[in-house]
Amino acid sequence: MKIAIIHPYLKEPIIESDRESINLNELNNFADSSCDSIYLTDALDFVPINDRSNALDLVVSKLRYGGSLVVRGLDLTDVSRMIYLKELDINSAMSILYNNRQSAESLPTIKERLKLMGLHVISCYQENLYYQIEVKRPDVK
Repeated sequence: MKIAIIHPYLKEPIIESDRESINLNELNNFADSSCDSIYLTDALDFVPINDRSNALDLVVSKLRYGGSLVVRGLDLTDVSRMIYLKELDINSAMSILYNNRQSAESLPTIKERLKLMGLHVISCYQENLYYQIEVKRPDVK
C-alpha cells in the first residue's frame, strides 16, 4: 500500500493512481507496518513543534520494514538565508511562514532526526525553500 499524507489545508488531494491521499489524523486507521511507501508532503509543518516527534513515530510505525518514506517540508534555514540575502522580502516570508504553519525544520535537523529513528537516508536535497529527504526503514533484523 502506498499513501501520501497531505497537510490539512491542501485544497485538492494529490491524485496518483497508486497512492491514497490522507490527512495525518487518518493514519491511525492503518495497521502497523502496512505501507510500502509513505510520502509525507508538508504535513509536518502543520503539526505543533512539541508533537512532531510523536507524529514521525506514528508515520514510521505504519511503514513496513524495507519500505520507503519521503518527507518534504519548509526549510527554515533556507528561508532565513534568503531573507538575509534580500532574495525574499519580509512580507513574502511572513506569508510562507505564518500560513497556518505550526513549525518548520531544516534539512540537517530532519535528516538527523530520521537517522536517530534507525532509518537509512537514500537521498536528500533542498530547493526553492523546501527540503526533501527519502529514507528507508531497514529490513527486520
